Amino acid sequence: PAFIYEGTPPGKDFDPDNVKEGFSKGYYLKWVFRHIFTSPSSALVPDGEIIPSHGCNAKLHGMEKVEPEHIAYAFIQVCALMDFNDYLTNYNEVYTRFIKAIREAPDQTWAESLLQWWNQTVFGNKHGLVMIDLTEDDEDDDLVVMQRQHKMCVAAAHQKV
Repeated sequence: PAFIYEGTPPGKDFDPDNVKEGFSKGYYLKWVFRHIFTSPSSALVPDGEIIPSHGCNAKLHGMEKVEPEHIAYAFIQVCALMDFNDYLTNYNEVYTRFIKAIREAPDQTWAESLLQWWNQTVFGNKHGLVMIDLTEDDEDDDLVVMQRQHKMCVAAAHQKV
């Protein structure tokens, strides 16, 4: 479907001689991806722009970077929203083929570049979401202290059993 490719209107830039160019960079796909994995309010923000005052679904679920499975999931959601029932008779097969198109691409440089593009577009960083590391030994950080105390309580409870 044209919506998966870059261009305004979607698919305008599609090149049948170079189908990987612009693949999975369509704006409908980006909107739905952001809506699902960041937040509904972030769906229409410019590429790479982050809304710091809003929560991020990716962060809440430990998603540190965009993977082919995430893009494929958003793709299936767009297809369902646009009622591509004739095109998608088997969602599972399409989902799996989409992932393989990236994970098993003959040109892994292209695949890595695509995932970096997605990370830059969604999280503002080509390496993915910047997560706060709470493993440092920082006695001044209340959250680190609280996590350490929780781990000690859990360990003590397991020793009693």
